[in-house]
Amino acid sequence: MRYSLALLIFILFGFAGFAYADDSDESEDTTRSLTMTCDYSDYNTFQYGSVNISQTGDSHGKPAAVKKFKRGKSRPEPEAFVVRPGQFAECIYPSGTRVRAKVGEESARPYGECGGDPEVFMSLWVNKRKIVSRMWFAGHCREYRGSPAISFNISGIYNGVSVQKCHSVMHEATTLMSEKVNTKKDKANPLSVCVDFPDVSKYPIDLLEYPSQRTKIPKVGDIELLDGTEPVCQAVLDELKRDFNTFSNYPDQSKIKLRRPEWTDTTVELPKELVGSSESIFDFNNDGNLDRVFGRSYENTYMDGSVLLVQPGSSSSKLNVSAAPINKTSSLLPCQMGKVRHSIYKCPPFSQENDEAGFAMHGQTNKDTIYFRARYSNVSPFSFMGVNFIGVSTKDEATKDFVAVLKPLPDGTFQKKCLLRRVSENF
Repeated sequence: MRYSLALLIFILFGFAGFAYADDSDESEDTTRSLTMTCDYSDYNTFQYGSVNISQTGDSHGKPAAVKKFKRGKSRPEPEAFVVRPGQFAECIYPSGTRVRAKVGEESARPYGECGGDPEVFMSLWVNKRKIVSRMWFAGHCREYRGSPAISFNISGIYNGVSVQKCHSVMHEATTLMSEKVNTKKDKANPLSVCVDFPDVSKYPIDLLEYPSQRTKIPKVGDIELLDGTEPVCQAVLDELKRDFNTFSNYPDQSKIKLRRPEWTDTTVELPKELVGSSESIFDFNNDGNLDRVFGRSYENTYMDGSVLLVQPGSSSSKLNVSAAPINKTSSLLPCQMGKVRHSIYKCPPFSQENDEAGFAMHGQTNKDTIYFRARYSNVSPFSFMGVNFIGVSTKDEATKDFVAVLKPLPDGTFQKKCLLRRVSENF
């Protein structure tokens, strides 16, 4: 009985110990955050202040916050913040100088090398001016590629701000190429080079990050109509406000103004690249005739989106198309929606010959060009007030906050109607 009790105690406390060890093993990877260290001293004859921003080596530091230093303390007053993805920290000095660092993180992707290790990036503001935007410092297997560690030093806060960007590489990373470094002392010290930034005052003030009191800016998560004035644009805007992923989720039709086509199993044999598609018959290109449309979604290492194969018909009362689903009149979308019309068999998913195939939309100005890459885009047909349109959303990190609305025309082209955007964090 004595041994049984001892064994029971060992099991209970032993397992608890193992559970505790597991928790520590699953602790957060600190290298996916930044440490922002702000120093300030107020002496009789001068003030001193500096900021260092570097990739976190340990978790020693306060949660990200805003620190406003005050005069009157002669002893050094350092403050360290650990800035994790989705956070920002800022230090504000009595002179008016302020430094803000913000960290963001992409979503894990099923495609591309190291896609499951999402990119972590940072942006930096000095005196309300963005001097660094979306700088990659972790993720996508960066640490395994021998990429240099990057840090920033901001000094001279009271006599003209000086900003340095420093790149450091541990000697161990160079020993594969050179055997000149052999001592433990040398290997412990990184090779580092620092480069001075131009005068910070030459950068424009970032009014998105620091809006004036009279400036009204949209909040993160708001949906904006960037281009388009027709009623369909407002209808799409209303639906996106309810669910921004609506074009890929096919919502309850009873709750929205946009009508989706009905899809069934395919009635003809398709090429192996399109096996698994669904089929629908409707007037896709607004010419009054019934067309046959095949749709399929992909989520693999090469594509994360959907395609439509469209066969234009020649009758308004019955389906009259070629028996072969791919012929000279067929279109594969969105690959064939750009200025260059590639052959269907040279488009994703049939070929990787044209990885960048897609189409562009202009934003509020012609300089604001949004490019939808075909292999990362979802194409969804819908009708509004008797007219057929397609909505295009995307899984591409560069355009994931945009939705395009286009009207298919009888000649095979597309009339661009609306461009909408979900307001994301400013980086």
